[in-house]
Amino acid sequence: HRIGRTGRAGKKGMAISLVSPKDEQFLDNIEELIGRKFERIIYPGYAMDSSLPEIYEGTNTPKLKKSRYKATQEHNQMLARKQEKNKPSNIRREKAKRRKKR
Repeated sequence: HRIGRTGRAGKKGMAISLVSPKDEQFLDNIEELIGRKFERIIYPGYAMDSSLPEIYEGTNTPKLKKSRYKATQEHNQMLARKQEKNKPSNIRREKAKRRKKR
């Protein structure tokens, strides 16, 4: 997402980022990288540990999707396992194991 430039030509500005619970770790990583903590303002009713408002109680809430980062990471790990399994040396090793079992 893009927050844009808020301070131009030497003027001061303010940038606001909205962070969901699943992105909290990314924000922590950014803070650690730049050596600065951002001020957190939690809008009433949007705290991570708050319960749903009454109008939503009893409704089926959709399951949260994995973050794109996590989904991509898992996909890449699966591809790496497949590539390792399909290496010629590993294929020969598996065939040899099967022959020994006979």
